[in-house]
Amino acid sequence: MVYKCLICEKEYIAFPSEHRKYCSQKCAKKALKFINNGLCPNCEEPIKNDRRRKFCSRYCMAEWYKLEARERNRKRCGFCQKVFHDDRKRHRKKYCSRSCAWKSYWISYRYKKHLLTTKE
Repeated sequence: MVYKCLICEKEYIAFPSEHRKYCSQKCAKKALKFINNGLCPNCEEPIKNDRRRKFCSRYCMAEWYKLEARERNRKRCGFCQKVFHDDRKRHRKKYCSRSCAWKSYWISYRYKKHLLTTKE
């Protein structure tokens, strides 16, 4: 198929399975300089050594990934619908607190007990 390079806008031929965006290595290297317009996504300062770097320092990278992980681990409580953060490794938490977990358990227990008594 015929594609258009995102940097120089030349047409080039490639297979769809190659997933290429640029006509050559030269254009691909130019594209790396335009990642985030040379600004750190955490502190928005210019990146001094901009070859293949997304962040200005390791500290900024760590801070940014901490925030990203925190946003990924946001969940809603199964009982009160409050938003909470699940910081556990397995991310199996369903309730924001033990009290919500117990309330949910007792409601389901009473419901099951009610179903058993109404069948007879």
